[in-house]
This record gives sequence, structure tokens and C-alpha cells, in this order.
Amino acid sequence: MERWGLCLSLGMVLITLFWTPNHASQVNHCLASRSPNCTTCIRVGKGCAYCADEEYNYERCDLIENLGNCRAKVTVNGKMEILQNKEIQMTLNQSQVAPQRMSIQLLPGEEREMEMQIYEPLQGPLDVYILMDFSNSMSDDLEMLKSMGAQLDSSHI
Repeated sequence: MERWGLCLSLGMVLITLFWTPNHASQVNHCLASRSPNCTTCIRVGKGCAYCADEEYNYERCDLIENLGNCRAKVTVNGKMEILQNKEIQMTLNQSQVAPQRMSIQLLPGEEREMEMQIYEPLQGPLDVYILMDFSNSMSDDLEMLKSMGAQLDSSHI
């Protein structure tokens, strides 16, 4: 009898482990937010849209693909713009980065990739900057980045 209970418990744990990630990926974060207006709906995150159609009788904040009958969909997309991009001059004996100025606006949960060119002369100091956001989403990566900086410093000498 005890063995049967152990097998049943193990089976329930396995079902829970396999079911939970699949169910979590199906959650509609826009609809779950129950946002009362357009501003809060758009701020929920990537993919959210608001229906401003007064005759629309369903939840107004939803994924854009779920607002099919809405005639007045409002959505915002993140954007990235390069404001200054001077070519790196190898003849200068100083550290350089290209592009020099960028403007990035992201929605919660949105990711963007960017290519940057970095030139470091053979002699001279190297400054390393780590960009962190206010949501503290990179806190678990901070220690690794610090150790990588120390490794870079020791191998640079």
C-alpha cells in the first residue's frame, strides 16, 4: 500500500511539472491585467492593445490578435533610433564606440538587439560600463558580470 502511495505522489509531481510551464505560456497577460483604460493597458507589456471602439462589447485590453471585431485598435510598439554614428577612426589613439548616441523606447518584456563597434588602442585604460534597468531584472547576472570584469582586468595587463 505504501509503494502505491509513493507511485501516486511521484506521478502527481511529474504531471504538475509538465503541465505548469505549458499553462503559464498560455496566460494572456493583457486580459489578466483587467486594465480600465488605454494607458494602463499599453503599459502592461508587449503585444497588448486597447479597443477604443465604443460599440465593442468585450474586454477592451487584450492581445492585438484577439481584438478582431474592434474598429479602433490602439497599440504602441517600442522603437530604436540611432542618433549619432560617426565612423571609428583607427588613427586616433583613444577608445571609441559606434554608434555614439541612440534612443531606445521599450515596452515591459520587449527585447531589442543592437550591434556596436568598439575600438580600443593597445595602450591605455579600458572603461567598462554595465547598463542596468530600474526593475532590477538583471540582479542575478550582476555577480557574473562583475567577475567577468575582474577576469578582463587581469588578462588585460
